[in-house]
Amino acid sequence: MNLAIEDETEEVFVTVVVENFLVNLGGMGFHFTSHAEHTYREIADEVYEMLRKKIYGHVNVNHFREVIRTSGKTA
Repeated sequence: MNLAIEDETEEVFVTVVVENFLVNLGGMGFHFTSHAEHTYREIADEVYEMLRKKIYGHVNVNHFREVIRTSGKTA
């Protein structure tokens, strides 16, 4: 996890993760033209759920990163 990012919202984080994932899948030969929006939304929901579980107890992703940064732990 890139802890150097400042002021990234959860929405931006999820968007970046999903877009990178879909680009990687596209590079492996997967194509989602007929159901791209549904695929995007489904993956985004999963990523958002995983993010919420990862940062549980923190105000937002920035607070989580700050705590990790100051504690010296890895995410």
